[in-house]
Amino acid sequence: MEEHHNNLNQLLNLDNINKVLDAGSGRTSLNYLINKYPNAKIDAIVYPGDDRKITSIKENVKGKYTLKEIDLCKESLDEDYDLVLAHLLL
Repeated sequence: MEEHHNNLNQLLNLDNINKVLDAGSGRTSLNYLINKYPNAKIDAIVYPGDDRKITSIKENVKGKYTLKEIDLCKESLDEDYDLVLAHLLL
């Protein structure tokens, strides 16, 4: 477990992160990314109609991000990202 935590810390301490995708976004991961990469363009992807997550994000997350409702099983993204986070996506 400690090794996994150390690997995650190494990944999240990358330089030159300008564009981030938070797939399966939630308020905790999105708040973390906004604080960690304040100058990055962050796309937060949530499943369409997931009002629990959407409401929580809109009410609790302040900062620069774009909230997108996308079913990643049916739609693809035509953008490149420097960092992709997909924690608890399924």
